[in-house]
Amino acid sequence: MKRFLFVVLAAAVLAALFIAGTRFTIEESNQRVELVYDLQALKIRSEEAGKSTGAMLADLKEAGIQSIGVEPDNLAAWFLAGKPLPGEIKEKLPQEAKFLKDYLHYPVAFDTEDFELVTDAGLLVVPKIATAPWPVAAPWLDYDPELLLISGTGELKGELHGSLARLGLVEFSVPKIEGGKAARSVRVHGISAAELETLSRRRVLNRYLRAVKERNNRVLYLRPLGYENWTESLATLAELQESLIKAGFALGEAEPFPAWQAPYVLTALVWAGIWAGAILFATAFFCRRRKIFFAAGIFALLITIILSFYRFQLAQQAMALLAAVIFPCLTLQVSGGKTPWQRYLLISGVSLAGAFLVVGSLGGSEYLVKLAEFRGVKVMHLAPVLLVFIWLVWPLKNWFNKNVPVKHLAIAAAIGLIGLLYLKRTGNFGLPVLQWEINFREFLEKTLLVRPRTKEFLLGHPALYFFVHRRDGKKSGAAPLAVINMCKSID
Repeated sequence: MKRFLFVVLAAAVLAALFIAGTRFTIEESNQRVELVYDLQALKIRSEEAGKSTGAMLADLKEAGIQSIGVEPDNLAAWFLAGKPLPGEIKEKLPQEAKFLKDYLHYPVAFDTEDFELVTDAGLLVVPKIATAPWPVAAPWLDYDPELLLISGTGELKGELHGSLARLGLVEFSVPKIEGGKAARSVRVHGISAAELETLSRRRVLNRYLRAVKERNNRVLYLRPLGYENWTESLATLAELQESLIKAGFALGEAEPFPAWQAPYVLTALVWAGIWAGAILFATAFFCRRRKIFFAAGIFALLITIILSFYRFQLAQQAMALLAAVIFPCLTLQVSGGKTPWQRYLLISGVSLAGAFLVVGSLGGSEYLVKLAEFRGVKVMHLAPVLLVFIWLVWPLKNWFNKNVPVKHLAIAAAIGLIGLLYLKRTGNFGLPVLQWEINFREFLEKTLLVRPRTKEFLLGHPALYFFVHRRDGKKSGAAPLAVINMCKSID
């Protein structure tokens, strides 16, 4: 039975390798990056520098910028300007003033003079469209834009007004889009004006480069740095352009990734391999019940396939999460290898197999632009640590019925607090990063070819070192921390 599971797992990894290879080829074929400059930030800088916005637009055109982002005035700006609100907007606003702050960021109307300013400079208009509780007029339709920047929460319906322009999906802020297909979408990365006030020039450039190289962003939304004069802002722009070209990218109109979906047969085979891995992990706990787990795994695979006919993306995401949880745990059950290096290579191989199975499960162009994405990042980081801890102490389960000294409870509480902090530091919206850690990261990035992640560098790597040096294949107390490395390699 175990041999059969390994055969299924090997076949699944080969299928996942094919899917991953296809995805890599598609990503490598799309290397053009479009730079869009924010008009609102430019107008603010124009007032500070005593230089006309038109002259600054001319400078940007000369510097190679072709597209200018134009956003509507939001409710806060409308109030500050003392403009009367349309009746249909008044009807949507709350009666109590204390709830009004939740509406201040919503768009109200575009200023047509902004469009004239951009087109008079010979540049392309890129309207910024956001969800709102009320309809927002679309004067931008008269300018036939080729790219629309989409952001907000909720669902975007009539706001596109039937436009067939490319859709720039702003990273980490993508609403549900009616008719929004991956075949006309590109990912957009921008840095807010508030962040630009605090980030160093080097960090800004690094963030833009990482967004392009690591997360398939093909549109960069630019603003001048708050502490730079206009000449320095143009120099920063030139440095960014040069860095992108050195990294192998071209500058120009961003193209959506072509429509692609991994063959269903290969995807189903990947799912079979993931369930095979789950069975192997379960039988490590209950070795006498292998037949039961084998039957349960086959039944679970059938349920997954049936689910995929009704909710295919849900099935993809659920199986990717299962692989991301199970395979880091499987790595630490590797008992082969006579030397630490051999054990490390075996562990890395199992971890890499899990990573390919995650990629193989999420095969489709919608994942390239994050119209759909991996779900359960925090679960992926916490569940393997808990499972490995349970696996480690399972032989001591009778110990839990004994009286426990208060100091042991205090230690357990401290471990729980550390685990909570670890969980809060995962994902895109976790705890803020301290300044000393930012400085440490930048030091590592300058010193090493690749900057290691903080949790892996300070916790995972040392624990993995002790784990692979354990004697006689015995369990190691370092296992729960060592599994952090495996989680990140799959992530």
